[in-house]
Amino acid sequence: MTLASIQQTIARIGFYTQEKDIPLINKQGGKYHWLFDLRRVFMETSTLQAIAQEFWGRYASRGPFQLAGMETAAIPLLTALMLTAPDDRGPVNGLIIRKNRKTSGLCRAVEGEILNLPIILVDDTINSGNSAEKACAMLSLEGHEVRDMFVVIDFLSQKGRHWRRANGVSIQTLFTLKDFGLQISSTRTAAMQSYRELWRTTTPGGIAYHIVPKSAPLLVENKIYRGCDAAKMQAFSAETGGLIWEYEATGAASSRKGIWSSPAWHDGKLYFGAYNGTLYCLDATTGEEIWTRPEGEWVGASPLIVDRHNLVYFGIEYARPWAQGSLGAYDMDTGEKIWEHQVEKLQHGSPGYWRGGDLVIWGSADHEMLGLDARTGRIVWRFPTRRSVKYAPAIDEERRLTAFASFDKSIYILDVATGEKRGEWVTGEICYTTPLFVGNKLFCGSGDRELYIIDVDHMVLIRRIPLHARIYASPRVVDGRVIVATNGGRVVEIDAATLEIRGMLQLPDAVTNAVVVSDDQRRIIVSTYMNHLYAFERTVSKEHLMSLAEKTVTAEVDVDDFPVIQTSRSSNLQNFELVRTDTDVSHMLDEIKAHSEMWIANNERQDDTLARKKMEHIFLRSASFVNLNNKKPEDIHESEPTPVAVHYPSVMQWIDIFARQEDKRVARVVLTRLGPDARTCLHTDNGAYYQARDRYHLVLSSTTGSRMMCGDEEVVMQEGELWWLDNRQCHSVTNTSDKDQIHLVFDLEYPE
Repeated sequence: MTLASIQQTIARIGFYTQEKDIPLINKQGGKYHWLFDLRRVFMETSTLQAIAQEFWGRYASRGPFQLAGMETAAIPLLTALMLTAPDDRGPVNGLIIRKNRKTSGLCRAVEGEILNLPIILVDDTINSGNSAEKACAMLSLEGHEVRDMFVVIDFLSQKGRHWRRANGVSIQTLFTLKDFGLQISSTRTAAMQSYRELWRTTTPGGIAYHIVPKSAPLLVENKIYRGCDAAKMQAFSAETGGLIWEYEATGAASSRKGIWSSPAWHDGKLYFGAYNGTLYCLDATTGEEIWTRPEGEWVGASPLIVDRHNLVYFGIEYARPWAQGSLGAYDMDTGEKIWEHQVEKLQHGSPGYWRGGDLVIWGSADHEMLGLDARTGRIVWRFPTRRSVKYAPAIDEERRLTAFASFDKSIYILDVATGEKRGEWVTGEICYTTPLFVGNKLFCGSGDRELYIIDVDHMVLIRRIPLHARIYASPRVVDGRVIVATNGGRVVEIDAATLEIRGMLQLPDAVTNAVVVSDDQRRIIVSTYMNHLYAFERTVSKEHLMSLAEKTVTAEVDVDDFPVIQTSRSSNLQNFELVRTDTDVSHMLDEIKAHSEMWIANNERQDDTLARKKMEHIFLRSASFVNLNNKKPEDIHESEPTPVAVHYPSVMQWIDIFARQEDKRVARVVLTRLGPDARTCLHTDNGAYYQARDRYHLVLSSTTGSRMMCGDEEVVMQEGELWWLDNRQCHSVTNTSDKDQIHLVFDLEYPE
């Protein structure tokens, strides 16, 4: 069976359009115009065998490796590849990656024995890279990084291309959309924020069965405090993730819930409860006990501290048949109970505090929200709900509002002084989170997989953002954005003003608690429900991956005349990507001006007619010719600094920082100067060196913008902008101004 026959089979039974009168429902409830579903294709024996034959033809010369695929589409392909491995290769190990960790049995995320061999990830298609990213996150948890992937169809989307570059993944494919007469015309903006993992740690004993909010991490100065299923309250170094101390709550581990209570800190003391029914106060520096108070059978609720009354508030759960719950206030110094309000059912909900009216706002197990006098416990107001409120409310002191989410599937906003309802919004599932006020907006997640945004000035729902997994984690603010995590293990940053998604981070397991943000907004701490703890640096400026507006011009370019074409920035660009804007290049220009004598004419890199001898270069890192061995310059991989590089410390430092942020290594670097009314010749960078590296242009000086063509696309690069381009396509740059145009051109390679 030939490649053409495989393509024909896919078109016949694996490709669907609306014209076939089949409902093509997307994840937002709308409709696809077309889609591929290769499950039926993989069930056709001859086609599956042919695909496997193509795979082994491409990987015949590769050394030993193992295969991995994410359920369910990849499983038949994975199985076929294992069964058809060439005899001289021997048995090939295979791994099945679960979309979500199994919650019973062995609770594994990856099925199969993982060997110490490179992994080739296989799948039916790749579009945005989201599924592949989840698979890579799962394998990373097991200590393996993916660098190779095989798919049947590669959509070659902009987001997918960025994902593979950012993660250093090389993809082999049988077909692209062009083979089926298709192209992607989506105008969705790309994520802007990137993240660099600083450290990770885990505590054994995580229980996969309970995918619910657990003990949220707390960052105080240089320590992170967090409880876990293993019944341990722990303190970690915020810098290294190293364990500073841990305290085990005796008897709490037998409940299989351990410590779900999120710790509260005040004046060097740490307060929390455990599922042995005990309240704790520890020395936050050493972890030593200050006091403990056995109070009930279980404490899953998190404490609230009101220092003006020297009180800490806990929800308690009892095994007794009457008054199974309690809302209680305790002396912070001794643990003595000061007041109590008993409720009929198990009390898991936690309180919030309205400082303006000195009220504790508390959702009770008796299906009501209460406003209680913080000092005495006197009930000031009550508001009925249809089910319990399991998580603490949010308070807007300025607007005198409280907002909370209920198991009755509703989001509520009340007058915090009176309990009068100001608004209610019904969602599609239970709500197990604390909302967040940001300016005149309220952000709240739901189990229906959507983030709700409400205008609190007009009490209207502005938008619902689908995040494709249950949202139990409470949202937080980071650098003018709302950051929220999902049960799918994804952390998402959303611009609080425009409501655009500006960053995504994929973890292997569900994140059911709020992300912690450092005081300088540069780091986030993320805890998964399986006791993993991660620290990430938000590695770049706000504008790191600024989205490109939709391209509107497709006019054919006359190579000889190279006319000016007005184009807008496009999210559909395949050969360009805007990486950063507003880079401060002033120090670099100062260095260039101070050493203007360094500009040299390199005739080998000029075209006498087209460049008009107006192209000059300063090489800062160039090819190393020590081990030339008859190689051509374009095939030499090694590079080294030139003697003149010492005169440009700001330039070299900037590139070095950017390379580390991208987790790459600096290769060749050159400053280029193109004279007025000049352009370079159209050319392609061929050779082994260019096949293994990414090319970047940072525009240092360009009064009217640098017009650059690559393939059949064109952009206008502005001063301070950093662009990636596919220099293996035919490309050229033009200066239409009456002043010199200066670029910093450099290559980055992935470390071995």
